[in-house]
Amino acid sequence: MSRTQTLNRGAAVSPKQRIIYVGTHSPFMSIISRVRKALDNGPAGVHANASTKGLPLTARIAALHVPPASGAAAAAAATDRQETLVRGTGRAIAKTLEVAAWFTMQADVAVSLRTMTLEAVDDVVVDEDGAEEEGGFAEEHDTRARMVNCVEVGVCLR
Repeated sequence: MSRTQTLNRGAAVSPKQRIIYVGTHSPFMSIISRVRKALDNGPAGVHANASTKGLPLTARIAALHVPPASGAAAAAAATDRQETLVRGTGRAIAKTLEVAAWFTMQADVAVSLRTMTLEAVDDVVVDEDGAEEEGGFAEEHDTRARMVNCVEVGVCLR
């Protein structure tokens, strides 16, 4: 009997939202660097609004003297923040929680933690006992759906 797993991961909330899936063999620092890169290059990242490349010198100097947003503009910017999602299922939940713990120690990010249940579809191939006697063609294909636990960590810049 052999089994192949397929997760019904669903669609991202928005097309710009980044979802990083964690496996049991995913390197810890690789996950951290992927999340940090997604935060820095994303729509709410530091580099998204701070780039003055290609602007004339007078525009670059004027950008230095612009005060930070406050009031209604800051509230609008806060609602536009996109969070990067880190998801782990099954045995990878422990590593996902380690990533969440690491980001809670960082001062420049906010972390939210959610639990959910996802549907996993297993394609099961069962070899019957007489398969070798009949030329190896006596296989039975079966599909089973099961529910798996999932932890989702949302990381966004403050």
